[in-house]
Amino acid sequence: MGYLAVLSIVLTSILCYATAYHPSECDYGETYYNVFKIGQHDCGCEAKSAGQLKFDEGKVLVCDGNKWNALQYEYGSKNNPGFSCEDIRSSSAKQAANGLYWITLGDNRESFPVYCDMGTGAKVPDPIAHYPLNSKYATREIKNRQPQGIPAGIRLEAGPDGKAGGSYQFEGKADSYIEFPNNGGLDAKYSMTMLCWVYPQNLEGPIFNYKTSGEWGVHMWMVAGKLFARFTHRNYVHTPHLISSQPLPLNQWYYVGASYDHNSGIAKLWLNGQQVLQLNIGAQITLGTQDSVRMGAKGGDHRYFKGRVTGMKIYDVALTMEQINTVKRANQGWTMVFKAVTGVDKRVFDTYDSPHTLSEDVMAALDVTNKHPDHYKNRIVLNWGDFGPSEARVVLYTGGKLVKELKFDALGSDKLNWFSNPRLTYSSWINIKTEPNNVFSIAGLSERHFFINKSYSGCPNDFGWLAVTGWHCDWEKHYLPRKNVVIYSKSASYTNWQNYNEVGVADTLVVYLR
Repeated sequence: MGYLAVLSIVLTSILCYATAYHPSECDYGETYYNVFKIGQHDCGCEAKSAGQLKFDEGKVLVCDGNKWNALQYEYGSKNNPGFSCEDIRSSSAKQAANGLYWITLGDNRESFPVYCDMGTGAKVPDPIAHYPLNSKYATREIKNRQPQGIPAGIRLEAGPDGKAGGSYQFEGKADSYIEFPNNGGLDAKYSMTMLCWVYPQNLEGPIFNYKTSGEWGVHMWMVAGKLFARFTHRNYVHTPHLISSQPLPLNQWYYVGASYDHNSGIAKLWLNGQQVLQLNIGAQITLGTQDSVRMGAKGGDHRYFKGRVTGMKIYDVALTMEQINTVKRANQGWTMVFKAVTGVDKRVFDTYDSPHTLSEDVMAALDVTNKHPDHYKNRIVLNWGDFGPSEARVVLYTGGKLVKELKFDALGSDKLNWFSNPRLTYSSWINIKTEPNNVFSIAGLSERHFFINKSYSGCPNDFGWLAVTGWHCDWEKHYLPRKNVVIYSKSASYTNWQNYNEVGVADTLVVYLR
């Protein structure tokens, strides 16, 4: 967007200085700091005039040292709109920032502004190693800083986004693994963070295990269906382990990780971008990360991981929650199509399902906060099929920060049926797909919208994961005078809606498509 301001200054300068020099003067011996208009005597474009601008037939032209080229509007601007945030992101030569862009639903259709989540956020240091583990990179480190991983008995499978070749499948056998040689580049030594996507299909086995057999280096595993990590000393002496309180239901994707801070001694376990366990295991530990690594199987151990893994990253710092969520969302272009704001006195479903847009051209509404005191809805919701989404995403924000997230398969969907249990592909709550749901829809029930509920048993015994409140039960009236409040279970599971200590209130509920 800053480009347009610069272009405006350029055009103003052109007009202001159009008569500053005689139009036939093309003296390359002097450096002119003003932009001038070329009149009837055109200057040639050659190496010594590279960078010179001129205004001709309503266009701003720049000399590249060989020929005159028209300056282009930045892709994603009002005069050069993209077709989606993902389209703009993938067309950008550099990492596009979160913010306001312009798109159109067709080549000859009017452009309109949207908010794009481009996956940027907290500043994150480069990992010391990144193994995408997909069809493009196979088992190579993305920058070839490490020797290629040595695969055995594995095959490519779909990744978290459902695209073919997006992960590797491990068979849960002794001869199904990847071995990552460690030439020193995997040696975090002091502080560290391990992160990856996993799709477990059995209960036990190594996800990332330093030392391929025998003694134990640092390792992250599945144990008894739970996420497990231990940060061992360099001489292989054990420290207290970390293990999640709840098993991870099988056959669904999770973003998992473990971190250790050398200075504080704090080790943490991460699940879907949320901290699920913290333990002080002792400061100043020199970590057992000097050996090669196995994924899927450890020599001499009869527990083997069955499932898929992708996006393995190792850092030599303990990342924060905001940094981990930035890594998790990196290189994605999501188009915001709807935003419900807690406390607005308009029924959320009525706004979403109406044949009208709301606040589409209000620039103050084009972010994830509640600063604009109204809901937001753009024309994409009304033209769902024209946009043709493959994925949908619901994100809850508080203070502009992500607190919970769900993703859905949106292929062949309409504006209502995408929000359903069968289409759910990822959730911050680990058991939505495995526990009963008596309601899972945007229209909801009992005037509750975007409602994902486990069970009704009289108001004091209602359990669920997500709701925009109605007014029937005390657990909804609790939030008055605010109406249409976005509430959610703070934990990784469902909660009793009347257990207010376990219920969070989000500022906004945002629907994205890509």
